Order: sequence, then structure tokens, then C-alpha cells
Amino acid sequence: MKQHIEALSQSFDLVVLDTPPVLPTAGAKAIAGMADATLLVVRWRSTPIAAAQTALDQLNRAGARVEGSVLSFVDVRAQAKAAEAEEAYYYQVYESAPA
Repeated sequence: MKQHIEALSQSFDLVVLDTPPVLPTAGAKAIAGMADATLLVVRWRSTPIAAAQTALDQLNRAGARVEGSVLSFVDVRAQAKAAEAEEAYYYQVYESAPA
């Protein structure tokens, strides 16, 4: 696999490797360890924080260079409503803070 990745990287500027989930498979961790960079994809409001942390820990142990994470299946309307409620809450906190 490492030879295939090296050959592809000589022919292309960007090579994206889409692997199965990290936790149930060893292959994803092995491939992540060969990649130049890794993004952890987590499902919005579905992936437990503990599972994401465990995946990050396993990727780090495998030598992966985790550069960030991506949220998938985001409900944009629900997120917008949550952001409005959060903004109103923080505005109230700001207004009630002592000067």
C-alpha cells in the first residue's frame, strides 16, 4: 500500500484516501499512518465525544498526522437555530455582566 501511495503522489498533486471507520478496523489506522495528513470525520450530533477522542488517540498511536476534523450530516437549519439561541444567551450574559 505504501508503494501505491508513493507512486500516486508522484503523479498527482493531491491524493485522497477514503478509509473505513477508525474504531472498528485496523486498516484505517495503518493507512492514516502512511498519509501526509489525516482528517477525522465525525457525524454531527451522533458521534459520541468519547468515541471521537478514542479514534484520535488510536490515530496518534498509529503515527497519523491529524490535521483537523470534519462534521458530516450537519442539519444546517437546526444548526442555525442553535446558533441564534446561543447568540441570544451570550448577549444576555454580556448585558448582565458588571461594568
